[in-house]
Amino acid sequence: MFMITSKPVRIILIVLTGFLFYSAGYFRNYIFLFLNAEAFAVWYHRPIISPPAFLGFVSTLGYPALVRLKWAFTFLFYILFFLLALAAVSLFFRQRIYLWLCSVVYAGLLLISFMFMISGYLFHGFAIHAYNISRSLIHIGQSPFLPMLLLITIYYHRHAYSAENRQKI
Repeated sequence: MFMITSKPVRIILIVLTGFLFYSAGYFRNYIFLFLNAEAFAVWYHRPIISPPAFLGFVSTLGYPALVRLKWAFTFLFYILFFLLALAAVSLFFRQRIYLWLCSVVYAGLLLISFMFMISGYLFHGFAIHAYNISRSLIHIGQSPFLPMLLLITIYYHRHAYSAENRQKI
């Protein structure tokens, strides 16, 4: 699995990787919960929520701008989790085929999500369902779930492949 042979270093890297994914997921959730609460307050003309310092500019935005900001954060966090997944796969496995697999999975998920959005625009009766499916798919790419699933799958593949080779000898 690792190029690093020291067991304590491997354990530390695994724990730090898990912590990094968890922290990125927590930060993403924090931002979106605030943006959703702010959008609710703006839409229903309720008192504006006091934003954290790094999101202070949000309190001046109208509803359409908040929706666009949420779209921007959606793509930024999708790219962040993709890059974190690539870094983890590169760190732990160091084979280009697994980097390619990671890229194909993320690109495929984005493409399928985009296709559902387009189908919602084309078939108005399906719009709400298409949006919910698209949103659910894009959430998978913005969470620690997909990188961890990729890491486990790659680890299992390498383990099964090496066991298969040992049996042939």
